[in-house]
Amino acid sequence: MTDAELERALAAVSLPRPAYWDARYLKNVEQLSKPQYRMLVERDVAVPMRDGVVLRADVFRPDAPGQFPGLLALSAYGKDSQSVPIPAQPIHSWVFDHNVEAGDIEFFVSRGYAYVIPDERGLGKSEGAWNGPFSVQEQQDGHDIVEWIAAQGWCTGKVGMMGISWFGMIQRFVAAQQPPHLAAIFPYEAANDLYGVAYEGGVIQPFWWELEREIPAHTTQSESDKLYSPEELEARFNAIANNRDIALNSNYVRLLARRKTAFFDQLLHPENTDFWARRRSRDKVGNIRVPVYTASCWIPFFKPFIQAVWDDMNDPALAVPKKPASSAITTRPSCPARRSSNTRHCAGTTIG
Repeated sequence: MTDAELERALAAVSLPRPAYWDARYLKNVEQLSKPQYRMLVERDVAVPMRDGVVLRADVFRPDAPGQFPGLLALSAYGKDSQSVPIPAQPIHSWVFDHNVEAGDIEFFVSRGYAYVIPDERGLGKSEGAWNGPFSVQEQQDGHDIVEWIAAQGWCTGKVGMMGISWFGMIQRFVAAQQPPHLAAIFPYEAANDLYGVAYEGGVIQPFWWELEREIPAHTTQSESDKLYSPEELEARFNAIANNRDIALNSNYVRLLARRKTAFFDQLLHPENTDFWARRRSRDKVGNIRVPVYTASCWIPFFKPFIQAVWDDMNDPALAVPKKPASSAITTRPSCPARRSSNTRHCAGTTIG
């Protein structure tokens, strides 16, 4: 696509051109739908889970009568930051935030979708305790939120899932539980093996302790506290604390001392055991029954993420309609703005 063709296509669908869009890597822009609706915003809506814990969600939907397909964006980054009223930011911006990854809310709402972004349990305004990344509890809550969305009077009963990175990684776990009203998922930049991210090549990856500072948890519960007796937990703690790779890193020492953190669990599980198996969606894709649209960026740090796209497309266990966003997995140009225009590609007839 040339620049002139892109400008004409954008004008035809009433869409301004983001500064980071490169015409060479885009196609079918003229097939995007046009905006039709203004947006109604409902904050802190109560969403009850199966065990009685109440989560709080922001709901963005067309300000019009009728029913609309739902989109769920789920992560531990907190709902409030996902709708800060500024444009998507390039990576060099002083206000760039790589955790703003729920997707382009207004784009989809204006085109007839209802967008739901909750605080996970233990985070922000939701009740309960947070158990760390991709716990079984988080996976179950995702199922329950999908079904809650489908039951609302403004929803058609069809729900899709959206978002980048964490928002993408949780999707396979939720889909594998086969929520009756889940219609499609779009895991973007979404690794499928958390151990491979936490201990890439068997070497601990410090990304998680950096990430945990950005998660708005008010109540946390280490899974290790539930897995082990006090004596076994202390023995594991001492063994890890005396490991020189840990003892010589002040960040690790400090995180071990805090204990009630997700990274504490990661440090206590350096081997690929059942702890990580529960967080490995690659082994669960055989249970997915809905279409999958998958993509990632092609850069070295994202090896586990692009590997997941390869797995999705080549694993016969994932026997569903599936498609890669080919332009997105070969280059980086359209990835830096984390609200991400890439997430616009998945609006289609599957959930509409």
